[in-house]
Amino acid sequence: GSNGNLEPRDLRASKVWLSNEDCVQLMKKLIEYDEDCKYLQMFGMSANDGCYYDTSDNSIVGYVPEKNGAVYREKLKALPARLYNNTGIPVDVLTRHNYVGGYNNSMNIDGSFDLDYLKKLGEDYIPED
Repeated sequence: GSNGNLEPRDLRASKVWLSNEDCVQLMKKLIEYDEDCKYLQMFGMSANDGCYYDTSDNSIVGYVPEKNGAVYREKLKALPARLYNNTGIPVDVLTRHNYVGGYNNSMNIDGSFDLDYLKKLGEDYIPED
């Protein structure tokens, strides 16, 4: 079963993670924000050390995240490789590469994985510190 956003699932996710509590706070802030605002684009994430994105605009709506995915990194480093979707490819290969969208970038239009591409990622992958 999935635990949703209770914890990030790998090191890459720990940098872009949005906790359930922070998500609820963000949604409340957006609902309460200026009704004249017709459009707003932002990265909604927790206050994760090493985040890949600039989240400073989040304060415009009064969002101040409280959780930090970095607290899970030692635990995540110690996890054995897990399998994803019966591909036989470890999750750290599927998700911990430097593309927005993680492993979803390696899906074909029908939802299947491009296994050759994923194997190449695995060969080129350099683990994060």
